[in-house]
Amino acid sequence: MSLLLFEGWPRDEVIIAPVVDPYRPDLPDWAQPKDIAPQPGAGGKTRVNFAEAGPVSPGEAIVVWNKDTVALTTDQWSALATFLSAGHAAKNAVAATGISGNVPSDLASLWSGWQAFSTALDAWDTLRSGMIAAANDIIAYANGTAKTLYAQIDALLDGMGLGDPAPAAVFPLLETAISDAAARADAAAAMAGKFAPFVSATNALVAAQSLATRNPPVRVTMPEIGTVCLSHDGNGQAIGGSISNVNDRAQLWTITRARGHDGWVFRNADATKALAVGPLTGVDTSSLPHGTSAESLMPQGPRPTLVASVAGDWDDFETACFTHTGEGYLQPALWPNHTLDCSGNDGWDQGTPVLCWMKNDGSNQKWAFTPRSDAALSFFDAMVPLVIAGGNGIGALEHLEGSWRAIVDDLK
Repeated sequence: MSLLLFEGWPRDEVIIAPVVDPYRPDLPDWAQPKDIAPQPGAGGKTRVNFAEAGPVSPGEAIVVWNKDTVALTTDQWSALATFLSAGHAAKNAVAATGISGNVPSDLASLWSGWQAFSTALDAWDTLRSGMIAAANDIIAYANGTAKTLYAQIDALLDGMGLGDPAPAAVFPLLETAISDAAARADAAAAMAGKFAPFVSATNALVAAQSLATRNPPVRVTMPEIGTVCLSHDGNGQAIGGSISNVNDRAQLWTITRARGHDGWVFRNADATKALAVGPLTGVDTSSLPHGTSAESLMPQGPRPTLVASVAGDWDDFETACFTHTGEGYLQPALWPNHTLDCSGNDGWDQGTPVLCWMKNDGSNQKWAFTPRSDAALSFFDAMVPLVIAGGNGIGALEHLEGSWRAIVDDLK
């Protein structure tokens, strides 16, 4: 039996896990214990007796694995530090959004997961204190009581000949060792119970984030008509779409703010192409009065069409930027007197062409949509580094009790 010491978080803190039957350097690989084997970290060493127990120096780390995952690896402790740092950064980022739970319905589960995690994170300092206290108790026990106790047991057993019965004096010592290990197993179990909410909250948050979408595509509707929305055909040209076609992905638009312009960019559902209205070409503008644009004199501009796009590219160009005015117009940046227009005076339905037409206050020129708010986007973004950090190894903290139980069983 022996103790392995683990580098904790921060580096001057220690977590200790007892393990049974550590790696035996005097035995060949085929004769090693099958369930457990220590793997020293870079520059680390394996401590194999109580006499060596003591504070873990910076850079020293013990890595152990077994079938029950009773302790954390050095990498997992490092990941835990990263995870906790990401958690506190996320708290600051969420607070900065001012979102206060006013999230879209499809982010409600993510918000609930975040609230539970945030509460568990607030309790972490108490858990850390308990971990440090447990580590100090084990170090004190290893350097004091255990050192003397196990030396007495070893001395009595070493005097036995082959086949001799165990000396009577060894049994009270063994009972004391069993009692000591059992008490620490009970303490570890209590600590594991305190970790459970943190582990559960972490797992729930990761699961909720995996099911959430940062900026889901939405419909762009025509509220004064009611049966038609913005869509596109197989050639990428804008058309009206019947809202009764509920599974038509051509009617879904990934909407983002334009960069460098006051407006919006409308990408297809897969965000691979952006709706654009190009400039007027092939027209001699030299004779126009100063300050007059050729576009303002044209009743119709180019047909709105999808063009190849990568997020972050086309939103920098005016051709793919649309201003949503107070009147409901979707005004192309290069055509300030025009709007998207579902052509015709009535009978609008699936396939009706959508044009770039001069504004005339028609109901077929009024559009509505609900983009993801900046606060909701920022909230989602705050979760990303936290979930990437992932709480590596946190679940293993719940299993530290098993090591002490194993020592109890071994002593018995």
